[in-house]
Amino acid sequence: MSNPPIKNVCVVGSGFMGSQIALQCAVYGYHVSMHDVSQTSLRRCAAEQASMLDEQIEAGVVSADRRQTIQDRIQFTGSLSEAAIAADLVIEAAREDLDVKREVFQALDGICAPHAILVTNSSSLRVSRIESATNRPDKVLNTHFCQAVWKHPFVELMRGTTTSEETLQAVREFAGSIGLVPILGRGQV
Repeated sequence: MSNPPIKNVCVVGSGFMGSQIALQCAVYGYHVSMHDVSQTSLRRCAAEQASMLDEQIEAGVVSADRRQTIQDRIQFTGSLSEAAIAADLVIEAAREDLDVKREVFQALDGICAPHAILVTNSSSLRVSRIESATNRPDKVLNTHFCQAVWKHPFVELMRGTTTSEETLQAVREFAGSIGLVPILGRGQV
């Protein structure tokens, strides 16, 4: 059974990486639900995204007439349920703490539709230690984005212990659709 196309993206964590990832998705036409537990962080994220858009417009990467359309594609919410309920892909970019990430993945597993793919942007934690918090380890993997996302157009994909080929292919295609080259990492992290 194949995954439905990825249309709706949820980004969990509105820090430096989460804000960049969400903006990259919006620039390439995806509707993004941005979640953070802190309203202050969400407001700061929106301001950072506006600044990044200014930089991209100045560099000629994005035309100024697209600014509002891009910004309108990103919705901000403090409710994880609201952010993730319609997501086809959830990109977790919470702080680098195993307990926090496992808690987020466990909650997402109960909120998201069965077809939804759950990815972490962890730079140091093994995805196998995160996937076990879900009942869908075949739909979990690591997507390690580099900063600044739009200036470093690649993303490293790392499988979990049972990540399916179908999941890996869907995320590869998604990465390409947001202007990034997917690189498959060896082994698991």
